[in-house]
Amino acid sequence: MVSRFKKRPDCGHFQVNPEPAHKPGCSSQCGSLTVPYPFGIGDGCSMLSNVFDISCNMSGDISKAFMNSGNVEVLSISETQIRIRNSVSHICYGSAGNITSNHFAVIRLDSNHFTFSQTANKFPVVGCDDTGLFSNVIGSNFMGGCITICPTEQMVNNGSCNGLGCSQTSFPEGMESFYAELGSMSQEDQLTFGGITDLKKSNDGFIAEIVVTVPIVIEWTAADGDCNASWGSLSFACQGNTSFVNFDPGQGYRCFCLPGYEGNPYLAPGCTDIDESTSVYTYDCASTSICINPPGGYNCSCPEGQFGDGLSHGIGCIAFY
Repeated sequence: MVSRFKKRPDCGHFQVNPEPAHKPGCSSQCGSLTVPYPFGIGDGCSMLSNVFDISCNMSGDISKAFMNSGNVEVLSISETQIRIRNSVSHICYGSAGNITSNHFAVIRLDSNHFTFSQTANKFPVVGCDDTGLFSNVIGSNFMGGCITICPTEQMVNNGSCNGLGCSQTSFPEGMESFYAELGSMSQEDQLTFGGITDLKKSNDGFIAEIVVTVPIVIEWTAADGDCNASWGSLSFACQGNTSFVNFDPGQGYRCFCLPGYEGNPYLAPGCTDIDESTSVYTYDCASTSICINPPGGYNCSCPEGQFGDGLSHGIGCIAFY
């Protein structure tokens, strides 16, 4: 009998989509949002109260989820990121150059388990002869910003964000809070900005479109500190059959299931072995071979009287005669 042992990462045709696990007796749904542990809805349902608690509030027939008991609305939660509702800073002027409305955007995450994603977020400013500044409300002192100019209508390109009508910059790493304000280099009504189609809409309509279609991305970690230092302690977040990834000093770590295992790495007893021999999985064994399920992988074995690698994308199993 010939057999081939395959580890989980080598299974090119493997498709496993387990439901995110939640604590027994706790709800995992808030409307269309699935809330996986270590997050939780209700008392005692998260791994760390006042950090991973999710509040589920009803507004008419619509359920909305919020981080802890605050006003940061949660749109989705993955194993590495949270998408939250955007907050837009805006300023408007009247025909005489006077300010008619001025809104500052402030978001506080209030935990070192959460930081604004440096790679998934941008800070854009849209307008003519405007300035935008953002800073960290808490923690390290930081300030950044952008300037937009509109020398002529013809120089403003629709869809471009190169400083002419639209400018953007990156977020710094490790920001836990956000404050943004807008100003103007000139309060004179110099130009009807038609270079970007969106700005032909009303101010309220443009802002509403951003809030609905452009989320802010948050990176989350399961625990603060270094996972190597907390290994074996009662505070160690990773359960059985898991691995972990450290982030920059002080930014914590995340847990993942070992190759060949599935489930929730934070919920006891940990990740469980994937049974590749069951029909609900698509694996690489040929139809004439035998799939055996040892922990962390599977064997594609040829039956007696046949030889080969037993793989559907290989030579499979061939009879000796």
